[in-house]
Amino acid sequence: LVIGAGVAGFRAALSASQAGQVLVLAKTHGSDSNTYHAQGGIAAAFDPGDSVASHVADTLKTGCGLCDREVVELVIGDSANQIRQLQQWSMPFDTRDGKIDAGREGGHSYSRVYHALGDATGKAVFLTLLEQVKKNRNIKIFENCFVVDLLTEGKTCLGVVCFHPKYGWQCIWARKTILASGGAGQLYRETTNPAGATADGLAMAYRAGATLTDMEFMQFHPTTLYVAGATRTLITEAMRGEGAYLVDRKGHRFMKEYHEMAELAPRDIVSRVIYNHMAKTNATNVFLDVRHFGSAWLAERFPTISELCKSFDIDVNNDLIPVRPSAHYMIGGVKTDIQGRTAIASLYCCG
Repeated sequence: LVIGAGVAGFRAALSASQAGQVLVLAKTHGSDSNTYHAQGGIAAAFDPGDSVASHVADTLKTGCGLCDREVVELVIGDSANQIRQLQQWSMPFDTRDGKIDAGREGGHSYSRVYHALGDATGKAVFLTLLEQVKKNRNIKIFENCFVVDLLTEGKTCLGVVCFHPKYGWQCIWARKTILASGGAGQLYRETTNPAGATADGLAMAYRAGATLTDMEFMQFHPTTLYVAGATRTLITEAMRGEGAYLVDRKGHRFMKEYHEMAELAPRDIVSRVIYNHMAKTNATNVFLDVRHFGSAWLAERFPTISELCKSFDIDVNNDLIPVRPSAHYMIGGVKTDIQGRTAIASLYCCG
C-alpha cells in the first residue's frame, strides 16, 4: 500500500510492484501534488565534466554541518542513474545541441540542474511516472481517497482506515505500507504548495507512534509572486540561475552585500536576506528583474511564468516582478533509516 501519488509514491510503487500487488491511494488526484507543480529541475552529477564528489561537497557546504553524509553520498551517487532511467521512460528533458541541457541553481558550483518543458519539470516527471504506473499490471490507483489513520497492532502497521466520498469508510489491509503523503505548506499563511499539502501523513504517523524529526526545517522559497489578494505562485529559482536579479523598490541589487554567491546563494540564505531587507526598508516585497531577458526568450525558456506574469498584467520587458518568500518544502518528517524503515514495523516512508 502506497499513500501518496506524487513522485515519491509513484517511484516507490514501481519498485514495490516487482514484489507483488500495489495499491496507490491519492487524496485527490496526482495533479494536486507538489510534484506536479514543481517548476525547477533535478540536480544530478550527470555531466562528464561534473563529479559526485563536487555535488556532495556543495550539498554538505549548503547543509552547514547538518547533513547525514551517508545519505547525501547515497542519493547523489545514484542521481545519474535516475536521470538515465527517466530518459529510458521517455522523460522529455530540455536539450541543447543534441544533448540534455543543464542549468544552475542556488548552492551549486556547477550547472547540474536538469529541466523539462522549460519551467514545468515536475509536471513532466509526474506524467512520465504516471504512464509507467498505468502500464504496470501490478499497480492500481485509488483516487479521492482520504487516509485518516494508520492501522496498527502493537508496533506493527497493518494498513489504513480511509474515507471515499462514493464508497464511504474503508479499512485497507497491507503487508507493507509506504507513506509518501507529501508536505505541510498549507499550515502557513503563504505557501507555494497546493491545497492538499496539509501534513496529514505526518500527523497519522505521529499518532501511530512513529518518530518525527527535524520538524523545524520548513524550507522557504525566496521568490514567490506577491500580488495582494492573490495566492502565492512560485517563481522558479532557475530564473536566477539564468541571470535574473533581486532588487528593492529603489532598484538596488542588494544580494551582493550579503553573500558572495549573490542571487545564487542557498535558498535559506536568500529567503532570510529578503525578509531582513524587507524589514529594513519597510517594504512588503522585493522584485525580480528579468527585463534584460526580453519577453520572447522568457516565453520560450519559462513559458509558465511568462503566462503567469501576463495574467497579472506584468510586462516583463518593462516591469519588475514583485516577490517575497513563502513556505515551500518540508525537510523534516518521519524518521527513517537509510532503507526508509520507520520505528513501526512494516511502515516505510519516503519523499
